[in-house]
Amino acid sequence: MANLTTQFGGFLTTIGVARQTNANALGIPWKISHMLIGDAGGDPAQFPDPTPSPSQAALVRRVYRAPLNSLYKSPQDPGVLVAELILPPDIGGWWMRELALEDADGNFVAVAKPAPSYKPLLTQGSGRTQTVRMHVVFGNVANVALKIDPAVVTASREWVDLRIAEELAKLDAKTSCRYATKAAINLSGLAVQAGADWVAPLAAGDRILVKNQTQAALNGIYVASAGAWLRSTDADSSAKVTAGLTVSVETGVTQADTIWQLVTDDPIVLGGTALTFMDITNGLARLLSPAFAGVPTAPAPTQFDASLRLATTGYVTQVGQRYSTSASISGATALSASAIGGITFCGGTQSSYVVTLPEFGASTRGGLVTLAGNSEALVTVAAPAGASLTLTSGGVLLNPVLERDETAVFMQTSGIEWRLVGGTLALKYSTQFSASLGATGWKREPSGFIEQWGVVTIEDNIQMTITLPIAFNTAVFGVMATTQNAGLLGGDQFMTVGAKKNGASLSTILIDANTGPSRSLAQTLFWRAYGK
Repeated sequence: MANLTTQFGGFLTTIGVARQTNANALGIPWKISHMLIGDAGGDPAQFPDPTPSPSQAALVRRVYRAPLNSLYKSPQDPGVLVAELILPPDIGGWWMRELALEDADGNFVAVAKPAPSYKPLLTQGSGRTQTVRMHVVFGNVANVALKIDPAVVTASREWVDLRIAEELAKLDAKTSCRYATKAAINLSGLAVQAGADWVAPLAAGDRILVKNQTQAALNGIYVASAGAWLRSTDADSSAKVTAGLTVSVETGVTQADTIWQLVTDDPIVLGGTALTFMDITNGLARLLSPAFAGVPTAPAPTQFDASLRLATTGYVTQVGQRYSTSASISGATALSASAIGGITFCGGTQSSYVVTLPEFGASTRGGLVTLAGNSEALVTVAAPAGASLTLTSGGVLLNPVLERDETAVFMQTSGIEWRLVGGTLALKYSTQFSASLGATGWKREPSGFIEQWGVVTIEDNIQMTITLPIAFNTAVFGVMATTQNAGLLGGDQFMTVGAKKNGASLSTILIDANTGPSRSLAQTLFWRAYGK
């Protein structure tokens, strides 16, 4: 029998340790689903206390098994799981002397010895709702912390609903009313009366906003009835009627779809303090200039107005698009944020210099900087420290150079980069204008036209297949070749060269050469091919 020397607690069983190890190794969830309660044979005075064992696979005598009410991490220790079971008043009639947990596969995974506790039945005259909680360390095989708290009482749903409704009623925003008054009325009956904003008898239960009583302390929200009206349950106490209370009106002759606010200052004693309601449907200020009712309007500034007046659509249309600033530089410059939205002319007499784009800021993302070359200076564009330059495609842009009469537009993206998005400089990097400029090379135009060229040395009387630098997309229009060796054979000799398409091939052409009549010479030819 339990005494001052008895130790209580529990631990994972051997099965539980194995299941946990397996779950950790496979990375799969381990579902603890049920709690088991046992009485270890019966009355503690008649049966010895149970002695939990890691090898245990069942309780000495199980009296109850049920799904867990909840399983959650302990707020005090994330490594501890709390298993909770709620016993209703009609469950019991036995001792709780041993506890266990079972996983979803029916494995006996943890066992515990609690202090003996008797769970009575409601029919015994002492029924109670009791919560049983087991605090179990599942991070390792340490002892399981166990606690049974018979003092925990589960709130009824009705009590919770009433408590929530009471707290919601204290909020300023109230449930809408069907009608509102427009003058003082009698606070009783369902009939139409002077001062009412309704033209048909009310229905019992209609919510009415009363705001025009001669004795203003009687204003408020009421529920209509055949007898005397009562204040609505969400506005029937001083705690529920406070400064700033708002309520909308659903229908009525003149006050349908209006919103009213209680402008009486706190503290308010309901029934003693005069209550004043103000119509806030159209806002607290009814302005003519600008006007926000109907189609909002505002006075249009003059065409080049630079004040803080509102920019109307008419104003935007008449001024057109323009740069926020216009500046000129003549040497190496680190631009400030003021350059964003403006155009900077890069001039000066230096042969070359560097322009650094503005530093980054959260408020400048999406901003544009436009540069224009207006001198012979070669201007290299650089990103600020920690940032980079990119192409429209997102590729890295290395050391772009702005020349005379060229423009470049850079946009600050959400990342730490300035992206080249426009201007003639962008054409150099566009696939529509891409090129490989060398002794053998190619260039492309937006129309789809492609021109390719190269130099090749060919032996006399040989036809050679030339692989083009890039394949044409759909067609080869024509090819041609010229020799760079004319005149080397002498006046009585001839030299011919030729080039043609290689059948339907889009990636190769054919070239041949011939010399004579008596001398033979390898030739260096320059060829060109056109297509798309």
